[in-house]
Amino acid sequence: MAIEKLALSHSDFHTRGGVQYIGITDFSDIIDASSSDYASSLFTNTAGNHAVSLQQASTGDDVVFHLFEAKQGTASFTQTGSKDGSTIMYEQTLTFFAPNVKDDSLSAIEKLGNEQLCVVFLTYANEAANPDVTKAFVMGVSEKYKDSSDHCNAKHYARLSSVEVSTGAALGDDNGVTVTLTCTSGELVRSTIASEIAIDSSAGTLTIAKA
Repeated sequence: MAIEKLALSHSDFHTRGGVQYIGITDFSDIIDASSSDYASSLFTNTAGNHAVSLQQASTGDDVVFHLFEAKQGTASFTQTGSKDGSTIMYEQTLTFFAPNVKDDSLSAIEKLGNEQLCVVFLTYANEAANPDVTKAFVMGVSEKYKDSSDHCNAKHYARLSSVEVSTGAALGDDNGVTVTLTCTSGELVRSTIASEIAIDSSAGTLTIAKA
């Protein structure tokens, strides 16, 4: 019996879902105050490139994010756009689950409070699609509708919007904290491609090296 060739390429398969790594820092930490042209060179808008550079100039510092590593199936990102006249705005939502209700995680989440956040996240599909390229997506950094005194529109930074703490009731129920971060953006979510994104699980950091 002949076995027919299955003419399927990688693009024919459903892309692996879920968010794997999440990095959170204060919005002010991504701005290199010593570089006058940093804000103007932050964004790249060319064909096939909808990116934002979070690499500070050589006079700046590495950008260090607090790292959360999510179990597959417990973190996701969604973005919904709505148009009013000629203006379209997007609501971005990142939700993740921190297992086990315990003091250190509750304390860390509470510190987010009303902070102005910049968030980067890597999906599981990222490493499957191209393991040689580290690409993260960025929340809380928007180019549109900024003015001369507004670094990449700080009005659109990410915020902690909800926290749900649950121990569960049955033995098989989830015990942990569900965290939701949201922001409003004038554009679709951007990616960032750094020369090196270093993830240190033991130290709990995600670092983007300065340019």
